[in-house]
Amino acid sequence: MRGLTSLGAVLALGLSGLAAPGPKEAHEHWPQWRGPLATGTAPLADPPIEWSESENVRWKTPLPGRGHSTPIVWGNRVFVTTAVPYGEPVAASDAHAHEAHGGHDNLPVTHRHEFVVMAIDRDDGSVLWKRVVARALPHEMGHETASLASASPATGEATMLADRPATSQTVSPVARS
Repeated sequence: MRGLTSLGAVLALGLSGLAAPGPKEAHEHWPQWRGPLATGTAPLADPPIEWSESENVRWKTPLPGRGHSTPIVWGNRVFVTTAVPYGEPVAASDAHAHEAHGGHDNLPVTHRHEFVVMAIDRDDGSVLWKRVVARALPHEMGHETASLASASPATGEATMLADRPATSQTVSPVARS
């Protein structure tokens, strides 16, 4: 995805043409992983081919926790997911720290997490709303190069699906008042 740095600390999107409006609804949004046609391209878009910390970046918005999923776009909203640790560390006997067969670079899960979906204004980067879709002790370990919020959300005109460990929640993309 163009203009995207680590979702763990900062969301930096150069969305000037990522989901450019077109004659068909499928070309107007980036509603899922790999975009409107599930090909990783937006046929009517003209995104920048170069960017840096200051070039072709419309805005930067700090996010809580760590996220690793693909942002999605519907209209003027960018949706992201993140996993935010909370509370005291769990007892070592409850922490998920086993090494899965073939696993590598795994990180133990030592805290419960809030799994969050956020709606961000595409024009200015302001947070429109933030919803906790699950609170849980993840059932598997993390990985040092990813996060516990790695599953990408998907949306349509009326609802959004954000899958979190041990739960699936349907979240409306309509902003809260």
